[in-house]
Amino acid sequence: MNLTHERPDTFSLESAGRNYENISALNPTTLSIKRGERIAIVGPSGSGKTTLLNLFNSTVRASTGKITVLGNALEKTSGRNLKKIRSKIATIPQNLALVESLRVWQNIITGKIGERGFLGNLIDLIFPSKNKILRIHSILERLGIEEKLFETTSNLSGGQKQRVALGRALYQNPQAILADEPVSSVDPARAENLVQLLNQISQEENITLVMSLHNLELAKAHFPRLIGLRNGKVEFDSAPEDLNENKFKELYTLSEREILDDGEC
Repeated sequence: MNLTHERPDTFSLESAGRNYENISALNPTTLSIKRGERIAIVGPSGSGKTTLLNLFNSTVRASTGKITVLGNALEKTSGRNLKKIRSKIATIPQNLALVESLRVWQNIITGKIGERGFLGNLIDLIFPSKNKILRIHSILERLGIEEKLFETTSNLSGGQKQRVALGRALYQNPQAILADEPVSSVDPARAENLVQLLNQISQEENITLVMSLHNLELAKAHFPRLIGLRNGKVEFDSAPEDLNENKFKELYTLSEREILDDGEC
């Protein structure tokens, strides 16, 4: 029995696409991602990976089709309800979006900034409760950097900053984590360690994990499902063991025009 099909959908796209003026960043796409699935989105730069993640977290809206997130149709959702949905989806952007001048605990506590009003957020950043500091310390302990709790973020290494961004995501108590090239700026050993950690947390907490990756070997080694994108189109959606090397070669073989038009979408 395949229990995956009995889980509820975290994300569902029905002929959903995204256009920017006359450019199609993502062609109409139909797919579903179940609760607790771990998926790597692979493909060359400009293939639509970031656009797909942004549709999942409703940072951008679909130009065509329908998107359902945690059972909610996004085209029918706005205001407070949309804010509530977004609070359950943690995003780790490629640039990590940390405030370098803040201390580690302050960056992590911003994970819930969307749930509090201005005054509440200000109090948390200046006078956090003991319980919140203890919870942040517990998260950092799990990530192996608990001694950095009060450190200024700018003093951290690249790998430590990535763990702070992950800690901020975990502080949200998310149902899903979207990670956009989170290991692009660190060496291979640290990259693999972080990917392993994200997968471990996903499995332990039943958190849906969707990560875009340029590193194909990491994707094949650690994710049971790969979605391959090229020019805004899904080229494959399969388990890595069901894909041959020609599929991956075709995905990354670019024409001269594609190389010159390279961009991030």
